[in-house]
Amino acid sequence: MQTTASGDLVVAGFFDTAGGISASNIARWNGTTWSPLGAGLGGNQGALALARLPGGDLVAGGSFTTAGGVAANYVARWNGTSWSPLGAGTSWTVNAIVVLPGVSTRRIGPPAGASAAPHDPRSAFSWLAP
Repeated sequence: MQTTASGDLVVAGFFDTAGGISASNIARWNGTTWSPLGAGLGGNQGALALARLPGGDLVAGGSFTTAGGVAANYVARWNGTSWSPLGAGTSWTVNAIVVLPGVSTRRIGPPAGASAAPHDPRSAFSWLAP
């Protein structure tokens, strides 16, 4: 769960409806009604992590490969209107997202210059900046 800049609650997981409204794995509750976030996240492949960037955009991570009908490998950004992939995404499911304050680059994957092998825990993290 995460809140939007306006205070709405966003929930993500593995579902196709929220309050009887069609919502593919992610939905928003405004205190009265549910609504989808665009076309949602990849069929029956859901989101496992949400984070709100300082500018208000939401980032979702999980086992999905599309967001809003656009290819997005396991991580995508919602700007309040539409979904977009975060670069090339990641090579596997994203289980957690942390927004680091003061980071000046926008990057998915290990820090520049690091060689993270699949068994390297650094390969499981996403580094995001607002």
